[in-house]
Amino acid sequence: MKKEFLETIISEYNQSKKSTVDLLSLMQLVASSLEGNGVDIKLGEILREVAAEIVGLSTESSSLKHKVVESSTRKAITEYMLTYLQNIESNIINNSKTKLRLQQKLKKMIFDYKNTNYFQEIIIATVTDGLIDSIYGDDCSLSGFIEDLLDTFDIDKSKINKFIDGYREALDSTAITDLKIAFRKTILEKTPDDDVFCDIWLSIQKITNNEICFKIFNSFNEFKAKKQSISDRFITPLLREEGKNNLFGNDKYKVVFFNGMEYFIGTIKTFEDNDTKFERFITKLKSYDYKNEAEMLHIYITSNMDLLTDEIINQKFSTLPSRLFDELLELNDTKFIQATIGHIIVSNPTVNIYDINGEVNFVIRMLFDSIYKMSEILLINDYEFQEFQKEMLITLQQISQLRDIETAHHQDRVTIYTKILAEAILEKKEQGKLSEIILNNNLLLDSDYFIIDKEYIRDLVYSASLHDLGKVGIDDIILKSPNKLSDEEYNHMKKHTIFGNQRLSSIVKISRKKSFLILAAGLAENHHERWDGKGYPNGKKGLEIPLSARILTVADVYDALRIKRTYKRNFSHKEAFEYIVSQKGVQFDPVIVDIFIENAKLFDEAFKKN
Repeated sequence: MKKEFLETIISEYNQSKKSTVDLLSLMQLVASSLEGNGVDIKLGEILREVAAEIVGLSTESSSLKHKVVESSTRKAITEYMLTYLQNIESNIINNSKTKLRLQQKLKKMIFDYKNTNYFQEIIIATVTDGLIDSIYGDDCSLSGFIEDLLDTFDIDKSKINKFIDGYREALDSTAITDLKIAFRKTILEKTPDDDVFCDIWLSIQKITNNEICFKIFNSFNEFKAKKQSISDRFITPLLREEGKNNLFGNDKYKVVFFNGMEYFIGTIKTFEDNDTKFERFITKLKSYDYKNEAEMLHIYITSNMDLLTDEIINQKFSTLPSRLFDELLELNDTKFIQATIGHIIVSNPTVNIYDINGEVNFVIRMLFDSIYKMSEILLINDYEFQEFQKEMLITLQQISQLRDIETAHHQDRVTIYTKILAEAILEKKEQGKLSEIILNNNLLLDSDYFIIDKEYIRDLVYSASLHDLGKVGIDDIILKSPNKLSDEEYNHMKKHTIFGNQRLSSIVKISRKKSFLILAAGLAENHHERWDGKGYPNGKKGLEIPLSARILTVADVYDALRIKRTYKRNFSHKEAFEYIVSQKGVQFDPVIVDIFIENAKLFDEAFKKN
């Protein structure tokens, strides 16, 4: 469609009486031209007038002429709006098949739908493990936050603008955890990867200095607090009120009145793959040598899952230890529950969206349905991809565990100890006591201890059990040797750190969600490094070693000391405790040892229970 033609027909419409017939004529001309030329243009302004006109049409028109006009108008507008939305949907569906991060896809989707000019506010809140994970569509962007922060320093404004313009999209579609990991690699370790996260820090470093880099890094908690504040003040209360009135007579959207405003909320859910969850649990039972129970559970799952009741579990699986028994009960209780993966919140309409009967008009209904359908496609697509990644990693865990039953128990206990230490560090941070511990050990406050938060702990706990993955590359003769290893055998065994890092790093390259995979690769490579630099494979020392590995090393050594081997006796809790304390600032991070001392009883309890 030529620009001149479009300008002409719109000008003619503006000079007309703007009656229903005039509007219909304009829409028919535009629709015909689109069909002939296949050109997509923005018709937000016209569509607003169309919606307003529809609202004004009486469904009880006494004039047959008016009824005919109304019917024709609805038909023309419906066809045109469908064409308009189909173009948006086509782009979203194409994006869903790419490796773009979910943040980028949602941002583009919200932008496209807001361009229809019917709603000023469209927010998507993603949900992970029952908690709101991220919020998109609000005014609080990371690029804007960093830009405002940089403006407070004495920095050339043109350099700030160039940096923000170059990385705005990357910043607003990047997970904070990924940026924190890149900070450690780029600023602390000075070994940046060839990716956009490290490039961002290199660019900030170039226009500022290391001190400002640390200030930006430390400000991320403030940014997350702002995001959390939006969730606490606005989204969480809204979701709490959700469900009082159905919209459109279905369950896609519900209308909520909150603080004098009207909101439309859609909740996106999906069924979890129960077969996979139970098969994963069956494999775990086999790895712990509960083969009869594993076979019995497999029969129930493959024949009829409905037959597996709590009563049957109590009768048939009471021989399992309490931890596995409780896990099976929980699996069974949640097997038919849908997982919530996101919420859509639409508000601030630019037009009256209701018709004369108080019903939402048909154009808005089409828009609502389209937003829901496309959000569902993106979120379920990403959810399934993440579940696939988890299954792949769990399979890797199980492969390493099946080589050696004791390795399976060791990995589980180390994960528990790691969580104890990480949560204790976070508690000190939140209490404002972490700085004192750091200073008491003659370390700088701008070190990486403050990187820890709930997301970091979640990723760390999930990754911890993969720290010995590289042992799948070690020969059984060495791995299962009942004797103390020779120097040659020990040198070969040490290669498991390299093997594990290589396997996990290869997965990182094809993954869309990298944070826990990057941590896992770092743990696999660095969990035998020492604070004094005498560890392996790279002889890193002090803060050169990632925080994740410095935490896990204490957990790993504690458990290794407590376990009896054919070539060594097992240590008591007191002996293991004294050894770790004696190696403070030598083998282990002194700050982590101080945290360990305060939580040592929890280690002993976890060892006895597991």
